[in-house]
Amino acid sequence: NVAIKARELCHTKGMELDTVRIGNELMIDEGMLSVATKALQRQIQHKFHREYDLRVSSLGKRLGMAPLLVKQLCQLHRTLNPLMVTYGQYSRELDKVDQTKSSSISHQERLTELLEQSNQLKLRTQEIINSIFDDSLLKTLVYDETLIRQLAEQIAIQCSYNNPENLERFMQLLEMSQEWMDVLRGGEAGFDRFMFKSKRLVCGTLVGVGNRRLELAESSFDWVIVDEAGRAQAAELMVALQSGKRVLLVGDHKQLPPFYHQQHLKLASKKLELGKGIFYESDFERAFKATGGVTLDTQYRMVEPIGELVSECFYAQDIGKLHSSRKVSPDWYSELPSPWNKTVTWIDSSSPNEAGAEEQKGNGRYYNQREVRLLLEALQSLSSDDCIAQLEQTITTEQPYPIGIITMYRQQKEEIDNAISRAEWAALLRGLIKIDTVDSYQGQENKIIILSLVRDNPNKLQGFLRDAPRINVAISRAQERLLILGARRMWSKTNNDSALGNVHEFISKQVAVDEPNYQILCGQSLLGDNN
Repeated sequence: NVAIKARELCHTKGMELDTVRIGNELMIDEGMLSVATKALQRQIQHKFHREYDLRVSSLGKRLGMAPLLVKQLCQLHRTLNPLMVTYGQYSRELDKVDQTKSSSISHQERLTELLEQSNQLKLRTQEIINSIFDDSLLKTLVYDETLIRQLAEQIAIQCSYNNPENLERFMQLLEMSQEWMDVLRGGEAGFDRFMFKSKRLVCGTLVGVGNRRLELAESSFDWVIVDEAGRAQAAELMVALQSGKRVLLVGDHKQLPPFYHQQHLKLASKKLELGKGIFYESDFERAFKATGGVTLDTQYRMVEPIGELVSECFYAQDIGKLHSSRKVSPDWYSELPSPWNKTVTWIDSSSPNEAGAEEQKGNGRYYNQREVRLLLEALQSLSSDDCIAQLEQTITTEQPYPIGIITMYRQQKEEIDNAISRAEWAALLRGLIKIDTVDSYQGQENKIIILSLVRDNPNKLQGFLRDAPRINVAISRAQERLLILGARRMWSKTNNDSALGNVHEFISKQVAVDEPNYQILCGQSLLGDNN
């Protein structure tokens, strides 16, 4: 997304960025596919083939060569060069095998095989030469890397061209052209390195640009800019930073940190004789504090009520108010039915049963069918033809899903996905919905976000819902509407000092003073049951 925005901005300023996107085409955003290495490789290959004859003819003309001579030299090179390359490979391998002086059966078999292949290739070459030249020429030829040059000289004599220096220049052009075509037809490594060193803007993931075949350590860039740097591990950052004269790290240490396996943290903690807490501060956060980093206080994603919620609950102590600088919402959002008639809505999913509504399938696989039912109720109110038509108009290449459903647990994601797939009324709506866990959602956004909290138990155990960065990410993905499905009793009296406790308190205060953009609804009333 950052690279796409950068290119769009430069385009509006009349400056086209010569760009390459490193990485697997299947993992690249559609907006960057045209500058992916494979796409550029195909474009250059097709262009080179189209212009090859014209370029060769033009050089031949400048060197005083007749068109017939140029044609015959090109045909000679095109026909024999692949054979001579293979012949050279056989010769080198023969020398290598012969030098080992081994008497083993496998060694002798390989030597015999190479000799047979080399002789067959030589016979094939002689047949081609014999079809072009007199038989007498075969006796004078030396079968080595100069063979094509020897034959080119014979063609020049036949065409009455007597300029050995220009003939050599022309043959060098043919060789260089062949080498370039081999690069374009061959593997990606050489071409990727070429693109890496020749483009003004090189884009890729930290893992992608760190691939050894790109030889990043041997490159130098005026600027290295790392987006989402707060999620990068130290090793990932160092790979990219080593090549930058100047470095700009862009991230938010109040959102998701780098991911480490708990077992690795335990081992590192034990080896360094330090508490695991030291690893919870990201390298980005350390760099931010050490350099007196700059904090941006203007956001362009969320409408004001959602921005106010995020600002007050996650950034107030550091930067005060987080300002919003985005366009006003289209009018049709205000005409949506309940619960979408307000910008921020909390639907209380508390179960009448004191045991709570959360269930568990195996260790850590929590889910909440009550919240699934409430989610379906909310979605069904968006399933009218008018709503679907309005949502479809918001679709872009960059943002194909107007509705995002975020949950904290993978089991809940599966339950929601299955429930929506079974609902006949949701058939047209399903293609507009993205469902994922919060850990996979950083850097993304949707017009409408539904957040399913899942946890509802008598012991008020909230698990990793107490993690402020996760809650921050989940809530701040919403652009126009935010709907939270959660048991209020989990955060109204206990856990009220946690991130979700602060979110619940903020919304409750806004509702208490009749702020028109916030509401709290009773899930039991919406479901119309006592279960």
